[in-house]
Amino acid sequence: MKNRASIIAIAGLVAALFAIILNLAPAADANAGRTLAIGGLIAALMALGCGIVTLRKGGGWRFLAIAMIGPSVFVLADAGMRIALYLRQGV
Repeated sequence: MKNRASIIAIAGLVAALFAIILNLAPAADANAGRTLAIGGLIAALMALGCGIVTLRKGGGWRFLAIAMIGPSVFVLADAGMRIALYLRQGV
């Protein structure tokens, strides 16, 4: 069970990093931008879930949880707004 907590923490950090990379990557056209936004949104949701599970562990795990939850909330807000704008434009 000890290894499960570290696996969840590492998976959450990787998902947060992947969400940030997808959020900051430039898109060649509107369809690629929409795909990057959807991928970033999914990765941010995974990082947020792993962050919440890690936060409940307590102790030193809380610092890793903050490192996952903070960027994932930013990516959720930014990618969510991008998807809303893409849907409004009808792309």
